[in-house]
Amino acid sequence: PAAAAVVVPSDDAREEVAAVVKELVSAAVAKAVGDEADSRATAAATVAAAVETRLALEPVLVSAPLLRVVRFWPPEVVVGEPFTLTHTLSNFTEEVQEIELSVVDSSSFVYAGEHKGSVSVLPRMHKSIAWQLVAVTTGLQRLPEVRSVTGAATHPATLA
Repeated sequence: PAAAAVVVPSDDAREEVAAVVKELVSAAVAKAVGDEADSRATAAATVAAAVETRLALEPVLVSAPLLRVVRFWPPEVVVGEPFTLTHTLSNFTEEVQEIELSVVDSSSFVYAGEHKGSVSVLPRMHKSIAWQLVAVTTGLQRLPEVRSVTGAATHPATLA
């Protein structure tokens, strides 16, 4: 079941709304039942139950990212002119992260260089990877997809 929360108005607003609702419910019940004393008690109980609902929510734990990949590119390019697509990898852990990158072929762009490779990012450091691309199709185009996969963390002492 999905968790949900009910927004509860301020005490002043709640009291004002409750008073108006009580009055309306009381009048409607009194008209229908004919006994005003009993109808007011029923209306008050109905309003009290309807005005405030509290639901317990599960706690949400938010942690900082361990690894972040940020992509940079120019907002516009010209067909036939090279431009740079850059990925900056940030390692927020205390261990060296081995990251495999692969560029998926695109019919809208051509580029030189390796389509797949890996890079090591030291603890608390950033590393940028750049590709030179050339657009071969006009119009709004999707940039080539770059997939990144992190491997098992490597302890810094094991690197030579």
